[in-house]
Amino acid sequence: MIEKITSLTNSKIKLAASLREKKYRDKSELFAGEGLRFSEMALLSNFEITDAYFTTDFVQNTRKKKLIEDLNEKIGVIFEVTDMIMKKISSTKSPQGIFLVIKKKKIFLDMIKNIKFAIALDGVKDPGNAGTIIRLADAVGAEALILTKNSADAYSDKVVRATMGSIFNIPVVEDVSTVELINFAKENKMPLYVGAAGEHCCYNEDFSKGGIFVFGNEAFGASEEILKEAKKIALPIFGKAESLNVASAASAILYEVVRQNKFKNVIPV
Repeated sequence: MIEKITSLTNSKIKLAASLREKKYRDKSELFAGEGLRFSEMALLSNFEITDAYFTTDFVQNTRKKKLIEDLNEKIGVIFEVTDMIMKKISSTKSPQGIFLVIKKKKIFLDMIKNIKFAIALDGVKDPGNAGTIIRLADAVGAEALILTKNSADAYSDKVVRATMGSIFNIPVVEDVSTVELINFAKENKMPLYVGAAGEHCCYNEDFSKGGIFVFGNEAFGASEEILKEAKKIALPIFGKAESLNVASAASAILYEVVRQNKFKNVIPV
């Protein structure tokens, strides 16, 4: 069933708009996402979509019509809204005409025991970097993405957008203390590595046992607790650049891990 909403003060619209703020995402245990491809991926995932909003102009081709039909079938009731309402709930300057409210998945460390390959972000605050690394974690086949307490919110609109839908594909554990992360690695007998400048080049390391790969704050790196307990691994820099963006560094290091574990017979060109 499709219902129309025309009032900006409708309670559902107020809730959808409030999800731009972390305190309301935490309180409601909901997050939002928008766009055609994102919505298609959400529909295919095992996340619970609680509400869907679309504008009249959105339904303009077969692909979009099918999305609306599928959402309608899955949720039961979806909402057609005005352009003004879509602008109110959207976090983008140019809304794409489709907006979903989705139930968060609460994942804890004790739910991901016995994994061999995980990525952790320790103090990575930039939403673009955090979202890109969640997408990277999905791409390299990591079994979990762990965020320490001082990292970006995985369910903020900017992080979700940067994941390009990968938020649905990999377990994300939030609000983990550095002590909890270190103990988790020890209890599961997982090597703990941290990306940090130094003499230990990642290309000379043996990653055949997998491990937890930690990437730290954009300006200051990982915390002292992590640096003390983890083995530091670095990327060589041959030019004059002082350093690499954390997402770029993570990509280079993690694909070396993948190369060693899954593509041992492939010779890089």
